[in-house]
Amino acid sequence: RKGDLAKALEYIQKSLKMFVTLGQKLAVAASLGNLGEIYWQQGEPKKALVFLKRSLKLAQEMGNGQYISNAIFYLILIAIENNDIDEANRYLKKLREFDKYEASKLINQKRKIAEALLLKKGKKIRNRLQAEELLKKVISEGIVNYQLNVIALLNLCELLLMELRATGGDKEIFNEVVELIDRLFEIAKNQNS
Repeated sequence: RKGDLAKALEYIQKSLKMFVTLGQKLAVAASLGNLGEIYWQQGEPKKALVFLKRSLKLAQEMGNGQYISNAIFYLILIAIENNDIDEANRYLKKLREFDKYEASKLINQKRKIAEALLLKKGKKIRNRLQAEELLKKVISEGIVNYQLNVIALLNLCELLLMELRATGGDKEIFNEVVELIDRLFEIAKNQNS
């Protein structure tokens, strides 16, 4: 997988240079966003931030809601990982605005996942239950984007495992976790990961 990401980085960097030369701003915004996503996946949030912020700025100039929402979504994930909840909430507010005005299932799922991850970060049980419900909604809507679905499945598994520990091994929760792991396995198999 790391080799695939390294190869992807190489190709995207080459295409980025070409798009800059050709003046294709929308393609530049997409490439910058893709680079940010890959750096995030590789565990390099500082590099990811640079590319995602550049992508966001350019996408805003072009008025492209999909690219704006994509950059904002990953900026939220990075802010959450960095425990910068205020920053994550600022970006979430922007993502909610896009979800409100754009009729896009993809943006809607990004918003639900971002909200769930922020709720999950909280210490209150009711926040975690709300996060669980949001993630279940995303998963029940079917796969709009494989990566989003995997993020939702993994985080729901984590929440259910916390619940499993707290209940002392409830069989129903255990079976739910097993079902989610099976889904993740199927996605990995279908994606040749």
